[in-house]
Amino acid sequence: MRDKFLTRSILVSIAVVGLAANALPAIASDHKEHHGAIAQMKVHAPLKVTYDALKNLRNDEPDGTRVISSNENECVVEEIFDKLPVIGSATCVYKETYEAPNKVAFKMIRSDKLKAFEGEWTLTEVDNGKATLVKLQSYVDTGLKIPFAKQMTAAASHGELKQHVECLKRHAESRERKIAADPSRRPL
Repeated sequence: MRDKFLTRSILVSIAVVGLAANALPAIASDHKEHHGAIAQMKVHAPLKVTYDALKNLRNDEPDGTRVISSNENECVVEEIFDKLPVIGSATCVYKETYEAPNKVAFKMIRSDKLKAFEGEWTLTEVDNGKATLVKLQSYVDTGLKIPFAKQMTAAASHGELKQHVECLKRHAESRERKIAADPSRRPL
């Protein structure tokens, strides 16, 4: 029992020291060789409908996000991430770059706690254009210097990615049902 308490106390101390050491705002850095989390799922909607749903997802579910600026090819977003392992929440400003209709990449500009946040959505037409394979890949570095920090972050990220892909699936398939009911709504 004493060993368990001691181990827990040491881990809490390490976490506090790690957080204090990482209290300064982070500026994006280049992480060319990293492993992140991946989630993918088949969406029963055409590529264009799925891509449009992805671009409009933040309007449909604006929870914790704010668009700072946008144009046809990119968007700068501020988002508050809750429930991050050990650090709790973090505010992150990142840029999304659109490569219609197959890719939306994102990369951190700055954050109050994160050291890195980047990744991409990849959309691939399947089933003769009737469906889309959606893949979301993301890399997050909390900067924590505690045992198993990368594993905790990857596990939490994988769960979040799966939720985001499922959310996109719901929205894209809902859009496709509305279009099927009224074909004049079909995107060009």
